[in-house]
Order: sequence, then C-alpha cells, then structure tokens
Amino acid sequence: SLSISPPPANGLPLNGQPLPSAPDGIFTKYTASVPAKTIALDLKKIKDAAPARPIVFGPTRKPPSPTEPTDADFDNAAVWQVSLPKDALTGLHELYLSADYTGDVARASIANTFVDDNFYFGQPWEIGIKRFSPNIQNAGLTIKILPLRKDLPIYLEPGKRPEFNDKGEALTLRSVTAIPEYQLRLE
Repeated sequence: SLSISPPPANGLPLNGQPLPSAPDGIFTKYTASVPAKTIALDLKKIKDAAPARPIVFGPTRKPPSPTEPTDADFDNAAVWQVSLPKDALTGLHELYLSADYTGDVARASIANTFVDDNFYFGQPWEIGIKRFSPNIQNAGLTIKILPLRKDLPIYLEPGKRPEFNDKGEALTLRSVTAIPEYQLRLE
C-alpha cells in the first residue's frame, strides 16, 4: 500500500487502470498486489568438509586477530550445489537466495567464478542473484562453507553461538530459500 496527500487528481494508475483507494486520515491510501511466485530450489550436498583449519593470527594486527581463510583453505570446505528453475527470475525485480547456515566463512560461485562471501554472524546470508542471470540459471550456485571452531576468538551476539560437535566444530547448511522481490511501476 501507498498513502499520498494530496491525492493525484486522476487517481493513481497502474497498467492504465486506477488503483483502489480509501481515505487514510489526511492521506489517500492506494493498494495493489501481484500474484506470489513460489520458486523451488534444488539443494544437493557435494562434499563434506575436512577438519577446521588452524587459527592463524595476523602478525601486524593489534590486538592479534585471526586472519581470513585463503583460497586454498576452501579446497577443504563442505560444498553444496543450488539449482533453480530456468524461469526463476521471470516477472521479478530481484530474487534473493537466503542461506541459513552455521560455519566460519561461506563463499558462493557460479561456474567456478567467485560471486559473494559471508562471515558467519548468526543471521541468514542473502545474495541478490538477478545480476548473475543467465549464468546462474545455467550453472547454478555453488556454496562452500568452512567449519567454525569453538576456540575461534570472535564475538557472536547472545543466542547466536551455535552448537559445536565433539571435535569443537560447527558446520551446517539448514536451508537455502528463494525470496522474490516484486516491483510495481505507477504511471
């Protein structure tokens, strides 16, 4: 919905038709909707992770803090492949993939080309994918996640610290979901 004051003299058209309106205090409220689009993703685990990498501290950082993983570290990451339908982006302004995961660092790539990364902080990782069309529809998205070590000196908000296994590591990809973003153009 959208509220405007004063209202346009000829109403607010969408696709040549006036939008329904109603008084809203000193405003006029206009409402519009689009049909919801459900996008089914296919998620396949390709490889389990090797044990977590050793913690390496940067020599010039004060106080010392852990360094980011190298490209070679991701050779030992757990790997998943996300496939989406060819028409996933049709009729959408944007499509976000939301990865609900636990781990140290996650990386996304399309056909072996790096596109995004995320350091775990307890919230889902969202990636806007329309900019990667049509490559993402053809090749899918590869997600690599490194295990999070229990002894890694990072701050996580209360309630965001994950469960660790008996090796002192945490790594899960609970889900990857599609979140469509729609756009209406008012004339």
